[in-house]
Amino acid sequence: MKEVNFEEISGTSTDSSIIIAAAGKGTRLNSNVPKILYPIAGKAILEWIYEYCSDLCGEIIIVLSPQGKKDVEPFINKKGFKNVKVAVQNTPIGMADAIKIGFKECSNNNIFVVWGDQPCFTKKTLEFMNIRLTSIKDCQMIFPALKNHNPYVHYETNDKGLLIKVLEKRENDNMPRIGLSDSGLFLLKRDAIENILCRIEYASLGNITNEKSFIRLLPILENDIETIVYFFTCNKSECLSI
Repeated sequence: MKEVNFEEISGTSTDSSIIIAAAGKGTRLNSNVPKILYPIAGKAILEWIYEYCSDLCGEIIIVLSPQGKKDVEPFINKKGFKNVKVAVQNTPIGMADAIKIGFKECSNNNIFVVWGDQPCFTKKTLEFMNIRLTSIKDCQMIFPALKNHNPYVHYETNDKGLLIKVLEKRENDNMPRIGLSDSGLFLLKRDAIENILCRIEYASLGNITNEKSFIRLLPILENDIETIVYFFTCNKSECLSI
């Protein structure tokens, strides 16, 4: 993996898709609505996500649970959101499966993936990612990163800088004191996602969750050369999750 510096770059292309993985419930928030409809600063999380992605993404695919679909589709129609498709994850068996379901609805070559609890990103961040994915040689994926004490996720590299393992605290992995992690937003080329998704069947289940993790499959992209790029946003608060 290699780091690049963030800079503001304007771009108006809509040749990207975005998969919003949002099958989670609002139980932890003591809410009786799907988490993606939970209100933050006067708007549902989905509204915030739609605001930062709708100008860049010609396809917006929301992956929901069956019950979530019943609640979210009327909300989408009421708000008049455009270019939105709903895909259903019938069984909650992990983010890798959710992305596989959403990917079936994508027709574009650049595909964003965002967790459904990330309301704070900006259009400028997505514009930067979209342009850099195609302008950086050999780049297959780009994501905003965080460096944290007592990390929840850590991206481990070897002495050549290649990603070799993704550790997750929730799976009881042995975590470092300071870690490099993602922020729940990724942009990948279509063939990179295909490369990852074709390995899902052979991926091991999480030690604790018994789920198939998307991020644990990312080392597949870096066998011989650095194809994953990360950067740090100007404002760390962009990376806050709910």
